[in-house]
Amino acid sequence: MVALGDRTDMVFQNTQVTRGAATFVVTATGQATQIGQVAEMVTSTKRSRLPLQRELNGMTKVFGTVAVPVPGLDHPRLDPHLGPALVQRTDR
Repeated sequence: MVALGDRTDMVFQNTQVTRGAATFVVTATGQATQIGQVAEMVTSTKRSRLPLQRELNGMTKVFGTVAVPVPGLDHPRLDPHLGPALVQRTDR
C-alpha cells in the first residue's frame, strides 16, 4: 500500500481546486476514509488520569475534610449544634 502522502491523483475532503476540470470517483465513505480511521483511533483510546491529576484529587479530598469543620470551630455563635449557652438571645 502506498503511504497517504505519496499517493498521486487523489482528492480528499475539503480539497480546494483553483482551476481546471476533473471527474472524480468516490473510493471510500464514512469510517472507511482516512478521517474516519483517525476518528476511530481517537475514540478507541482509553483516557487515564495523569499522576498530577491523581495527586490533586487526593489533596482536594484532604483539604475538603479539613476545611468543612473549621467554620463551626471559628464561629461558635453560627453553629446551632453547640447549644444555647453559646448563643445570646437579644429578643428577650
